[in-house]
Amino acid sequence: MKYAQHIFQGDLNQFRLSDFFQENYDWVLVFGNRFLLENPENQAILADQFQGSIISGCSTSGEFSGSDVGEQTISITAISFEKTNLLQKSVQISSFSSSKDAGKHLISSFEEENLKHVFIISDGTLVNGSQLVEGMNHVLGDSITLSGGLAGDAGLFEKTLVLSEQGKWEQGIISATGFYGDVEVSCGSAGGWTSFGMEKTITQSKANVLYEIDGQPALEMYKNLLGDRSKELPGAALLFPLLLTAQNENEPVVRTILGINEADQSLTFAGDMPVGSIVRLMKSNNENLVMGAHEACVAATQHLSEAPHLAILVSCVGRKLVLKDQVYREVDAVRNYFDKQNNVVVAGFYSYGEMAPYYRTMDCKLHNQTMTITLIREL
Repeated sequence: MKYAQHIFQGDLNQFRLSDFFQENYDWVLVFGNRFLLENPENQAILADQFQGSIISGCSTSGEFSGSDVGEQTISITAISFEKTNLLQKSVQISSFSSSKDAGKHLISSFEEENLKHVFIISDGTLVNGSQLVEGMNHVLGDSITLSGGLAGDAGLFEKTLVLSEQGKWEQGIISATGFYGDVEVSCGSAGGWTSFGMEKTITQSKANVLYEIDGQPALEMYKNLLGDRSKELPGAALLFPLLLTAQNENEPVVRTILGINEADQSLTFAGDMPVGSIVRLMKSNNENLVMGAHEACVAATQHLSEAPHLAILVSCVGRKLVLKDQVYREVDAVRNYFDKQNNVVVAGFYSYGEMAPYYRTMDCKLHNQTMTITLIREL
C-alpha cells in the first residue's frame, strides 16, 4: 500500500494539489470543514485532481491527518492498494421511508462474494444512525464487518455534507465503500465515560425522539439532572450524554443529544431511545478519554494477524469538547500504540455518531462519545 497525505488550511485554490499528490490513487478520503466543502471551487479542484479515484468524504467537527487535528481545514489522504478492490455505492435518505430501509437497500447493492468489509459515511442530522446500522446488519453476512461514522458540522447541528458516488456534496447522503480481495479489516470502539446518578426509565419515545423519562417531560427531567449546567443547553448536552441499556440487550450504548425542543419538552438523539430502556447521565475527563482511545486500539487489533497499514479514526465531537486544547492527546494515544508495531497511516474525523462493533464482538452498533478505529491491512 502506498499513500500521500496532507491537511490544508483554507481554500484549496491557495495550493497546487499536484505537488502533494503525484500518482493515480484507488481511494481518496476527504474530511473537512462544512463551509470549505460547500465552496464549488474547492469541489471542482478535488474532482479534477482525483479523476478516476474513488473519493469518500464528509463535513466534520474536526479532522485527523497523521498526528494533526485540524479545524476549518480539509484533510486529504490518498491511497493506492496492491491487493484490494473497492466498490462505492450511495443512497439519498429522502428516497426511503426510513433509515433502516435505506441501510438495507444500500448493503443489498454489494456483491457479497469476497466482500470483507464495508465502510460507511452517513449524513449526521437527517439519518437515524441506529436504524441505519440495524438495516445494514440485517443484510450483511456474518463474516463481513461494518464500521464508519456520521458526518458533522463543527457542532452547529445545522446540516452535514457527504460525497455521493456521483461526485456531489449533499445533505442526506449515505455512502458505502466495500473492500474486496486480499485485505484484512478489524474494528474497535471504546469510550472512557463514567455513569453517575440514579437510573431512570424511558416511558415515552418515538424512534430517536425522547418525550418522557419516569413519566416526566424529558427535557424538564434532563435539566433537573444537570442542575446549574442546564443553563448551557443545548451545548452542555454534548458533555453529559446518556448511558442507555435497552431491554433484552446485554451491552449498554452511549447516546448524545442532537437537539432539544422547548415546545414539547423533547430530546432528539443520534439513535433510537426505546421505551423501557434504562438511562443514566455520564461524564468524563481528559485522562479517561485518552485511556478510552488506547482501549479502542486494543479492541481494534484483536482480529488482525499482523500490524495494520491504515487506521481510520472516527471520534465523537463530545470528546473534543471535553478535551479542548488537549484534543491532540487521544490522537497521540493511537499513534503511540501503533508506532510500537508499525508506522501506520492515520486519517479520520470528529463525528455526530460512530459505527463499530462492541469491544469483544463483531456486532456493529451505533455509538456516541466513543473513539472508533477501523484498521486495514493488505495480506
